[in-house]
Amino acid sequence: MGWTRLRERINQLPLVLAGPILRRVEPNSVTVWVALKQSRTVTLAIFDTNKKVLLTGRRKTTQLGRNLHVVAVTAKSVSAALLYGENYLYNLAFNPGE
Repeated sequence: MGWTRLRERINQLPLVLAGPILRRVEPNSVTVWVALKQSRTVTLAIFDTNKKVLLTGRRKTTQLGRNLHVVAVTAKSVSAALLYGENYLYNLAFNPGE
């Protein structure tokens, strides 16, 4: 089994190259970082355990290389929606061409 250059196998890799990584959590915001192989607008939604949406946010990736696009997307609320010690769910959506 030999070594193959990344540019020769990039199309076989998944969209998400690294992450998601939880970067910051406050009572009214959550930030998640992710690295992708293609440009996308990333939407972050935070839910309670009953799947009620508490926070949302979206942000377009920034290109750092030919096949490297990163984003730190923050979901926010005007009021404190998150409580210390509680569990929450999240979802990331990757929308092309926005």
